[in-house]
Amino acid sequence: MQSNMADGKSLKRGVHEVPQIEEVKEETKEPKERKGGGFKEKIVSEVKKSQEPIQTISIPSKQVLALQQKKTALQEDIEGVLADGLSTYYQSLTQAQRRQFKEEGEKTARKIEVLIQKARVKVTEIISLIRKWLGLLPGINRFFAEKESKIKADKIMLIPPHV
Repeated sequence: MQSNMADGKSLKRGVHEVPQIEEVKEETKEPKERKGGGFKEKIVSEVKKSQEPIQTISIPSKQVLALQQKKTALQEDIEGVLADGLSTYYQSLTQAQRRQFKEEGEKTARKIEVLIQKARVKVTEIISLIRKWLGLLPGINRFFAEKESKIKADKIMLIPPHV
């Protein structure tokens, strides 16, 4: 049995013969260079023209502190629950440790606030955030931190939602 191919050659097919397929090579189309400078050079020069220098804005430290001190009522309530009963531990810290503990407590309160505002509240995440924050206190018992974090999480869940 014979079959005619497009190029006019004939092929004989037998039982064990496989038809030959011509390979088609795909050519990638690259932009050709134009007269008066290369195409790539023209694009690079256009990009350089469109880029504007980045301007930095300096904010005085007093304004930064004022921005950080603006807290929502919910965040203040959460911080109050977190600080409840820890005054003796806080007093035993050095100034640097107090600053770090306070900053981490504020970060924890913000994270908890975000978690509470979601439709589905994951109490285990709140407990782990509080436990991690309490872990900053030197000499705190692991079991005490676990118990306190659960108690504080329960109190936080009872805070009425703020609008």
